Amino acid sequence: ATTIHLQISQITPTIGWTPSASSITYGATLSGILNASAANGSTAVAGTFVYTATSVTGSTAVVSSASVLSAGSYTLTATFTPANTTQYTTATSHVALTIVAATPSILLGSSSNPVYVSNPIVLSATVTSTAGTPTGVVNFYDGTTLLGTVTLSSGTASYTTSSLAVATHSIVATYSGDNNFNSVTSAAVAEIVQDYAITVSGSGSGSGSSGGTR
Repeated sequence: ATTIHLQISQITPTIGWTPSASSITYGATLSGILNASAANGSTAVAGTFVYTATSVTGSTAVVSSASVLSAGSYTLTATFTPANTTQYTTATSHVALTIVAATPSILLGSSSNPVYVSNPIVLSATVTSTAGTPTGVVNFYDGTTLLGTVTLSSGTASYTTSSLAVATHSIVATYSGDNNFNSVTSAAVAEIVQDYAITVSGSGSGSGSSGGTR
């Protein structure tokens, strides 16, 4: 009698994975990105996928369609486990994904405008984004002259000054940016600083007025 040894190897499914984009903006979920499928030829292979994201620093985390990744470059891995582990083996596939920093909005306001010289004003900058709350610092400028630097707290930074001279000042606030948010500069606020004025009127046979400042 002749004995024939027949070894039937498991089939490794083909992973098809075409993400909707190779880069997305911070704050967006991975919906539309984690869309891998498994097939044997033209036949779909049943099973489950587990997705992970590996950053350039080497840290790896399991992700889902609802995940939001920090800005940076990642390698996404799809690991497929077939329902029929007798016929099919596990399979993996990789794609690259870049998360680009979001650009927030910044609004600058003044507590008093116009203001008399030497009186304090509070300059307040609010930095907002639908992607989250930006962190970092805000620099306040009078034209190109730096007035001060303030760390954001819950998206807001305030700076108090009473040193502006009599004139119209172009005040701007510049947000420095952080890992997930780009830097941005506010529209200019024309801050008017006025001098004190005194007018004296006389009576009787003669009258007059004089102007002065103090």
